[in-house]
Amino acid sequence: MIKLPSLKRGSFPNIFRPGSYRFLLLSFLSIICSQQITAQEEKIDYNSYYRFPASTGVVFQSMTALGDYPGGDSFTIFDISGLFTFPIPSLPVLQPGFQVGYIQYKSKSDSDQWDHDQYYGSIGMMYSNRFAKSMELGFGGYTGLSQSVFKNLDSSNTSYGGLNLILDAVLKLGLNPSYNFNLDIFAKYRYSKSLNNVITEFDGGQIGFGIALNYRFGKDPDSTADIIRSLKFQNLQVDPLYAAMRSYYAANPIGRIQITNTEKKTVSNLEVLLFQPGFMDSPTHSASIEKLDPGESTDVELYALFNDQVFTTEGTTPLTAEIITEYSYGGRPVRQSQPLSYDLYDKSAMQWDDDRKVASFITPADSALSNYTSFINQSTRENTIDAFNTPLQKAIKVYKALDEIGLTYQIDPITPFSSVQENQTSVDSVSLPRKTLKTTTGDCDDITVLYNSLLEVMGIETGFITVPGHIYSVFNTGVSSRNHDSLHPNENMMIYLDGDIWIPIEITMIGKTGFLEAWQEGAGEWHRYDTNPNVRGFYKTRESHQLYRPVALRETDLGLQYGSADEIAKGFERELNRLVDLVLEDQSRLAEASGETRDYNKLGITAAKLERYDLAERAFQKALNMDRDYLRARVNLGNILYLKDQYASALTVYERAIQELEAAGKNESRSALNIYLNISKCHYQLEQYSLARSSYENASAISLDYSDKYSYLAAADTSGAVRAAESDWANILFLEDDE
Repeated sequence: MIKLPSLKRGSFPNIFRPGSYRFLLLSFLSIICSQQITAQEEKIDYNSYYRFPASTGVVFQSMTALGDYPGGDSFTIFDISGLFTFPIPSLPVLQPGFQVGYIQYKSKSDSDQWDHDQYYGSIGMMYSNRFAKSMELGFGGYTGLSQSVFKNLDSSNTSYGGLNLILDAVLKLGLNPSYNFNLDIFAKYRYSKSLNNVITEFDGGQIGFGIALNYRFGKDPDSTADIIRSLKFQNLQVDPLYAAMRSYYAANPIGRIQITNTEKKTVSNLEVLLFQPGFMDSPTHSASIEKLDPGESTDVELYALFNDQVFTTEGTTPLTAEIITEYSYGGRPVRQSQPLSYDLYDKSAMQWDDDRKVASFITPADSALSNYTSFINQSTRENTIDAFNTPLQKAIKVYKALDEIGLTYQIDPITPFSSVQENQTSVDSVSLPRKTLKTTTGDCDDITVLYNSLLEVMGIETGFITVPGHIYSVFNTGVSSRNHDSLHPNENMMIYLDGDIWIPIEITMIGKTGFLEAWQEGAGEWHRYDTNPNVRGFYKTRESHQLYRPVALRETDLGLQYGSADEIAKGFERELNRLVDLVLEDQSRLAEASGETRDYNKLGITAAKLERYDLAERAFQKALNMDRDYLRARVNLGNILYLKDQYASALTVYERAIQELEAAGKNESRSALNIYLNISKCHYQLEQYSLARSSYENASAISLDYSDKYSYLAAADTSGAVRAAESDWANILFLEDDE
């Protein structure tokens, strides 16, 4: 064996030094860093999207030994090979391949005794993950056989060699400047072992770095010629849209479109969206379809979630929206769109194909209406009867307030309600309440919407009635049907619905007649169709709002004129007195006709609650004249004393009544309970709080549940208790005959 001089190991005089690869790697990373961040945000499966059927390439690598070679010599180990790769179609990250190549071992000393060549072939598998459009990272291994050829071991020119086992472990970073071309930078560990044990000096491990230039077969999915248009859009049906129906369109389709897969492969994960620039904050989701087979069609309903900008349009605005489809085809994400043209009508427009749509124009959240109703309540505060039906009184207040500002009914000269109601395809214009309040004129639908909005602001449940050619208001009194005579003597003046009494108002009569006449006309219009009820409609505003929410409005100073507070108060008082007179006159006639004490007692209670104390006293006294032992009438006379602030006199009446009940063994009756509470109220007003508490405890012993709402009577803290009692002062407890 020839001794060779020792040279420094690991010196690489060319571009295949390890340091050169580190430089190249940093260069590649810095060039495409921003591109990769953007690509990763797209969340595309690049392995499937850019998969290829096969590739071929050339590999250049330089190796260095990890152990000692003969004589301690250093060798330049150069490897060039051809690489063929065939990714698994269903799992393209796994890439089997085979490699054939040539390895040259050349001594760095003057001796060439151990110089030799190897020819090899190997097969293996790589895992290569394309984590961005232009970069991939992989690892894997190859195993194969090599044939070594030593030409310089002796002087006879006889070649020596042998068969070797080669095991390679590879870590690579790939750069893809285009779909078809790939550059790999890799680090490799190789283990070589002689199989015939003839020459074993080169057995052992090696490390090295290299590059590979590959051509990948297949068609670039990003090429212009390969733009995917798998879907066909047909039978697009969208009617004109209305700004007032904005909330309706979010949950109900504005139209539909038929989508067909025209490809020979299945379209999967199909998402359908609708976007209207300027009037949507983001696309509105319409449908999700798991898959659409080749040639298959599906009908998709379109939804639209508009923002408040739709309320800024005026008249009819032509718009073009975009139907967006996002889907996966052949593992590739695809976005395809279709324009959609339609007309958008402003916030005052609607069609009468569904009468409930008018509820969108009833706007109880409008601050302008809240300010107006506060003015109405303040103007009539002193004229209100606490014990009379609150919704009915508020309805009268609003009626008279609108009368005071000069609100008048005027048929729309362009689209009268009678014509648009008959033709459901025609477009009607309904004024928003704030506009009608400012212009003080409107069609029947405009005034109905205004009146209902004001009542809803006051907390009153409203509705609207539609009959052929007309619409008008109705509101809920909250009174049960059995107590109709507390509102009006004529049952035909009322509508009974779900156990409550509703009152219809022909609101277009404002400025022409009083509230009672408008009520009577509204009731007459309702009963006119009793024999043909199918042509009339009754719709509750709050139920309609669940489907057609109110139009959104911006806060603004409308500069409204509210009219004279004194005139509103006077008008309200006149109408209220007329109604009170009707109720009392009817009950007076009934009492005189029957001549029974119970009817006079009922008349007295009604008159007292309606603050007609003189009539109440006469009625109770009449009952006592008929029966001196009629305890209820006597106690109720004491209630009149209480309401006139004569607490000591009322207390005397109550205490005498309790003594009579105790003597009759009725000290735990409902009458005794009410009288104990009345006694407690008297002591409370006289600031005798301990006595008030004692009487309240007597009442609680009979029925705690009933007396619990009067618990303030037992309070020792006079300042707090008086405040709690103020709202309950007039609620003295009358004794009725049906107890």
